[in-house]
Amino acid sequence: FSSIYNGLINKSFKKIKIKFGAKSIEEEVDLLHNLSKEYSNDVQFRIDANQVYSIDDFLYLLNKINTLNIEYIEEPLSILNIENLNIIKNETDIPIAIDESIFKNNYKEFSENQLVDYAIIKPSLYGGVKSIIKLVDYFKKYNIEVVFSSSLNTKIGNVANIHLASALELSNHHGLNNYTFFNLDQTQLPYGPNDSAMEINKLIGLGVCSNG
Repeated sequence: FSSIYNGLINKSFKKIKIKFGAKSIEEEVDLLHNLSKEYSNDVQFRIDANQVYSIDDFLYLLNKINTLNIEYIEEPLSILNIENLNIIKNETDIPIAIDESIFKNNYKEFSENQLVDYAIIKPSLYGGVKSIIKLVDYFKKYNIEVVFSSSLNTKIGNVANIHLASALELSNHHGLNNYTFFNLDQTQLPYGPNDSAMEINKLIGLGVCSNG
């Protein structure tokens, strides 16, 4: 599992997502620098920019955070197209991720032109298992790493998504720890709020095989 920064410092996770766009660039840069000091050097940050930045603002942001341990920046621009992606890819080595763009179907031209590095998929929103497997196979074809993200599922949907990530051998850290989003009783799910991994081999009732 990955986690999401919500004002609390949980040092059991090695991948932390931070939402950008609600405050000024200076405030969010300060937050990221402060968190980098709080966590160990092996923790990577995922920035979700929520499609808020212009090209100029994004390049200004990059100049402030280029030295930090960032795994990827998700949906960085308000206008995400090939021309703008080429501009930012020429200015930084920080990987770029897409999320909402997957539903606009322009992800194919981004993928085929090698302009994105990660695809963030909310399985419950995208469709059935066969559709998801087909989509994951497409991204793998272009060496794009897939990360599953939560769509605030119930226990059944949450554990089903965890099973699917395992069946597809998606080895990265996924945003599927529901305790990150909800104040739940610790007995409600078959993992704990501070667990960064989950063993599924003894669970009964859910599962999918990606090759049949």
